[in-house]
Amino acid sequence: MKFKKGNKRYVVVIGTWIAIKFPKIQFLTALRILWSTTKIGRPLMHFKRYDYTMGGSIQNFLFAGLIENWKEFVYWKRFHFSWLAPTYFSLLGLITVQKAGKELKLENKRLLWTQIINLVGNQLYEADDHAFASVDNYVKINETVCLVDYGSFKNENLFTKQQQRLNEFVFDLKEVH
Repeated sequence: MKFKKGNKRYVVVIGTWIAIKFPKIQFLTALRILWSTTKIGRPLMHFKRYDYTMGGSIQNFLFAGLIENWKEFVYWKRFHFSWLAPTYFSLLGLITVQKAGKELKLENKRLLWTQIINLVGNQLYEADDHAFASVDNYVKINETVCLVDYGSFKNENLFTKQQQRLNEFVFDLKEVH
């Protein structure tokens, strides 16, 4: 069993079977921001101006992990790309259960990123490029390389626009161990 910590979520990985994801809800940080905006006399201005997609916002610290968990489940159900790790269940983002896999060992850390960018071009920069760029976000499931961190709101546009191309896409395994 392994414990992993991301920017917005905690993950418990049980072997190569299951990954259980929990949102990181940062109450204290959100309270500090609320307190600082209250001191300058504009406590509600922050809520009107920002939403959960903006890093540093109160909503981001409270809800981004929940929403990303839920969106992973929705994206999996909607698109079913063979290179996305299957997301089996989500309880409104409070807990999400996903297929785990074997960690990858790559000599070329940009190999998978390069394969995706060759397929979709500059549209990848509109998506969550961190998810696609980090080797830690990929695992091997049944001899298929799969992305495990794909719940960002930024990915929906890419998945929708490039659905047919992404549906036919498979990572080249020559350099993957």
